[in-house]
Amino acid sequence: MNFSKHKTEISIILLILSMLLIFSSCQKLTSIVRSSNAKPILKTITVSETNESEPVYSMVFENGKIKPIQKFTPDDAKYYKVEMIGYRSELKDDEIIASYEAINLIDNNGNTVDLDIDLDKFIKLVLDTTKKNIWRIRIIEVDQEYFAFVKLNVNWQSPGILYKYNKEESKLEKIYSWNEVDLIGLALIDNN
Repeated sequence: MNFSKHKTEISIILLILSMLLIFSSCQKLTSIVRSSNAKPILKTITVSETNESEPVYSMVFENGKIKPIQKFTPDDAKYYKVEMIGYRSELKDDEIIASYEAINLIDNNGNTVDLDIDLDKFIKLVLDTTKKNIWRIRIIEVDQEYFAFVKLNVNWQSPGILYKYNKEESKLEKIYSWNEVDLIGLALIDNN
């Protein structure tokens, strides 16, 4: 009689463990399916700041994931350096608040470029949204789409965040964040 009671308890425990295993497997499978259904949004080329490594070619997905891909030719792009005249930052209520007197946009030839309305809004959004000390901002224009690669000054780290400017909604969309890399090229993805 006692053996029969233990056999029943063991059967219940095995049943519960089997159900947990099936549930866990379903969760993992759902996660894989969800991530494999994520649309690619951009191809990037980055290089390490810390060593002489080869460029890394990657695909960035809408779910914030990134994966290495084969070498590709980047889209033709215009690159601009954002020069912040009188830039300073201060800590206020545990948040870094940046201020600046003026913004200049410098092209690859060192010439100052006039800011159009969209670029002016975009750069101000980047400056107002970033809650860390900004080290460098580079604007990338590809097929009338604007991106900003923002390098932050965060102690011993060198994070870089890639943003896209949504002109229709006048908002900033974070694409991806790296550490200790420079973005040297990108290519748009046609998802139509």
